[in-house]
Amino acid sequence: MRKRSAIALTAVLIATALASPVVAASQNTVRASTNLRIYDAPGTRYGVIGVLPADQPVRLKDCTYRQRWCLILDSAGRETGWVRGSYLVGSAAKLEVTRDTDFMRHFLNPIPFSK
Repeated sequence: MRKRSAIALTAVLIATALASPVVAASQNTVRASTNLRIYDAPGTRYGVIGVLPADQPVRLKDCTYRQRWCLILDSAGRETGWVRGSYLVGSAAKLEVTRDTDFMRHFLNPIPFSK
């Protein structure tokens, strides 16, 4: 009986460990692929307020249409600024926070094209 309990406990621990990366991805975590300028609004015409170092993990709050610009959060969850979305690694996290994705559901739906 003890052997079965130990095996079951080991299986639960392994499953929990394997599920951890999924939890991190669902929390909108990405990393910078290079040093990125942080802007106070989405666009290069706005002021630069800092730099996001390469490989620095950050959480996202929002991304603009087609993920061109993403709003990043600091470790306390406060809005930090906007960075270019194309230099962020973590497409699942970007999709979770992108505002206008309804066009993709329509575009990928094969029913309107079939007769």
